[in-house]
Amino acid sequence: MSDIDYGQILEALNAKVDLSGSWGTLSGQYVDMTFGASGTRYTAPADGFVTLSMQTGSNPCYTGLINITSGFRDGRWTSVSAANIQAIIPVKKGDIFSIEYSAANADNRLVRFIYAQKTN
Repeated sequence: MSDIDYGQILEALNAKVDLSGSWGTLSGQYVDMTFGASGTRYTAPADGFVTLSMQTGSNPCYTGLINITSGFRDGRWTSVSAANIQAIIPVKKGDIFSIEYSAANADNRLVRFIYAQKTN
């Protein structure tokens, strides 16, 4: 019976798994970002999640987030007056993401970066 080389197994796993544990759940730490015009681009300050929320006016509205770096996107359409709509995407440190929306008369606008909680 041959001995198991745990160092070799660990090395193989290190190449496949991010052992820093940065992709846990949402932490309690966040930063509210300036809500810019539709198409505004931002850079993620760390690993985490970006949320976008707004309340529509009386017209149909689209709200969306796009991680330009990874291509991941989340968006919502609504035709209901005064509806609260939200989107959320994961981002890694340095990712470029943008906000998109179609309602010029939307209220209660918020773009928030939420840090990911470390798992180890």
